[in-house]
Amino acid sequence: MDKIHCHSCEKRCYGEALRVQDFHFHPACFACKACGAQLAQQGFYMHEDQFFCSKDYLEKFGTRCHTCGEFVEGDVISALGNTYHQHCFVCANCRQAFPPGEQVTQEGDDCFCERCLSQRDAESQTARVCPKCEGFVEPGNGLQAMDSIWHLWCFCCTECGADLRSKYVVKDDKPFCEKDFNRLHGIRCDLCQEYIAGKVVQAGESYFHADCSTCAECGKHVLEETDVFVLGEFPCQVVVPVCMPENVSISPPLLLP
Repeated sequence: MDKIHCHSCEKRCYGEALRVQDFHFHPACFACKACGAQLAQQGFYMHEDQFFCSKDYLEKFGTRCHTCGEFVEGDVISALGNTYHQHCFVCANCRQAFPPGEQVTQEGDDCFCERCLSQRDAESQTARVCPKCEGFVEPGNGLQAMDSIWHLWCFCCTECGADLRSKYVVKDDKPFCEKDFNRLHGIRCDLCQEYIAGKVVQAGESYFHADCSTCAECGKHVLEETDVFVLGEFPCQVVVPVCMPENVSISPPLLLP
């Protein structure tokens, strides 16, 4: 009988020996090449005639799933140049497995089934319907405003029809040029009489630009006060209580019996 030598230590095996593939080992020598863990009672992998425990083999030579990043063992799916667990290779939109033989479309790191792509294309077509004329907006002929896509020539002032590609104001879901919006719905500052665009400061029944709403006496910004007084007609004055002129008296009305 031929002499048997251990594949690991290369010494002759006497008595008990393990046979793995075409190799023999002393029981104590059959260990992971990387960490030295005994392999006789656990699963192992072989790579280039060397044996490894599962953990070290996967760390050194394993393949990770493109979706979850975990190591892939057992049945795998290879598609689009990547490897996946069977349960990880699903449509990025509906999260359903791809039917056998179905075309898979990859966009970046995501894969999509034919049904979801068709649905998305249909929704995209619907989204490109101009809300004014209800015609389809061809690429290059539209602009996006008010959460919709419009023909360039359809996005105009509701009142005068002026082109609104540079600036517009929305009221009741309708676009207006600034001039018509101010004429129909605008608020004038009670101090400078100019229309207010942006933040409005209200004092009683009067309205002011934020920059105009300062006390005429001390210059203090009225937003810091809970009570303010508006004196006179245009040009009026905004006054905080502590600065009220001595000749002005503010009293609550008396309730008559």
